[in-house]
Amino acid sequence: AHYIMGESFMKNENYPAARAAFDRVAPGHPDYIFAQHSLAIAYVHVPSLEQAAQALQRCLQEPTETEAQKEISNRSALLLGLLYYEQQALSQAVGALRLVPQGTYHYDEALLGMGWTALKARQWNDCISAGRELAARADYAELRADGLLLQGYAYLVQKDHLNAARVLDQALEIARTLVVPAADRVLAH
Repeated sequence: AHYIMGESFMKNENYPAARAAFDRVAPGHPDYIFAQHSLAIAYVHVPSLEQAAQALQRCLQEPTETEAQKEISNRSALLLGLLYYEQQALSQAVGALRLVPQGTYHYDEALLGMGWTALKARQWNDCISAGRELAARADYAELRADGLLLQGYAYLVQKDHLNAARVLDQALEIARTLVVPAADRVLAH
């Protein structure tokens, strides 16, 4: 009941009440991992990023049995990695993003995060590697193009202009197939 109540408070943007409700879900309860993930989101809205990171770390420490629990754990690892990225804690970002298993729903986004983290850390070979894997495996054209852009940037910095031109041409071809959503549709979401 506390988890459902917390989600209701979240929907109404009453983050203090949501945090209080999520805090009442006891460790070991089947909804605990979900409550901790939502608690992290509530802390992001405050913002209290350190407390958000702590809640996400508790998600990752919780044993998972159901597919839903495994997926929220993967989502928590992704969010924690992106949170660390934003805080410039790049090695922690990579560590969290690597917790997202290959073949799961959030893996492509984790690859994108690893690519951007490598770029920010000036680890050009890691940037190219993550970008290459993303471009080869992503279901969404936008993510494939992002993978190619990561590679292109790293190749340019390394003055490998032929490979940069090759992957950037591929990214351009993908970009030409994309349709920009109407402004009213973007604002509605």
